[in-house]
Amino acid sequence: MTMKEFDKETLLIDKIVALFNNEDNFIITSHYNIDGDGLGSEIAIYLLLKKLGKTVEIVNQDKAPEIYNFLPYINDIKNSPSKSLAEPNVSIVLDCGTLERAGEIASFVKKTSTIINIDHHFLNTCFGTINFVDAGYSSTGEMVLKVLERYDQLSKEQAICLYTSIITDTGSFIYNVGKNTLNAVQKLLDTGISPAEISGKIYMQKPLKYIELLTLSLQTLDYNLKEKIAWMYVDKKMYEATKTTAENTEGFVEMLLALKEFKTVFLLKEDKNIKVSLRSKDGYDVETVARKFGGGGHKQAAGCELENLSISESIKKIVAEIKKNNERNNSGK
Repeated sequence: MTMKEFDKETLLIDKIVALFNNEDNFIITSHYNIDGDGLGSEIAIYLLLKKLGKTVEIVNQDKAPEIYNFLPYINDIKNSPSKSLAEPNVSIVLDCGTLERAGEIASFVKKTSTIINIDHHFLNTCFGTINFVDAGYSSTGEMVLKVLERYDQLSKEQAICLYTSIITDTGSFIYNVGKNTLNAVQKLLDTGISPAEISGKIYMQKPLKYIELLTLSLQTLDYNLKEKIAWMYVDKKMYEATKTTAENTEGFVEMLLALKEFKTVFLLKEDKNIKVSLRSKDGYDVETVARKFGGGGHKQAAGCELENLSISESIKKIVAEIKKNNERNNSGK
């Protein structure tokens, strides 16, 4: 980080801290299909504002996935704000590239005179009054830590939340790891949290129906060895047969990425539309692919949603776009 970038970040955090100290009412939100980074970031700030004596609520469109039930104060999260906070002084929007990513909660955010936008996606539209946006961070949780460091010693509860943010958004430190990420993690560990315990609750507590769903999904595995692409899908019939939901597909796409023959992989999940999770390694760019279909994310981890298409049609479109992207990259070398 250059001195100019450092000064800009310092000024942004100064402004955020001033609002935290001087305003009274806050709502905190994140994106629909909420994940570990969004949840961990939200709760960490929520705990700070509660400690400062503020009126504050976390309001999300979607219910938190069960694997995050161990997070402190997870049951405080609401799906709509209380009447007293229907028009808060400040809205804090976390991990959202656009305000629309907040889903139904965006309508409440728009009523706010001041919006704090904290995010690490490089295509963020800077929709906030204050935009602390930097793609050099591993996660929004790592950025939130920079804000919380302006206050008294980080609590163990906050550290649990932020460690969850970082470990989930880096795929257990496989991608999105920034140059200061491990220094941030050390600060969290200094509070006395157990990384093994947190990882165990996220990754080692899957129900039997998870394996049943994975077994069905693996039967759909297909690939293009020449292009080094692999994919599989989960459809509604599989969910019904195993009594599962999309929540139970956590980790499926990373299993594909572990195969040495493939550099780009994706998982399709049938819902109202077809949701696609893309992952890559060795410098292959999937964010550009996701963006083509209105999605986004990071170079090695991204997602998008395809409307009015079948699974087979979606596969053809995604594979074709990955091939085009590879051709563009190869021609530019």
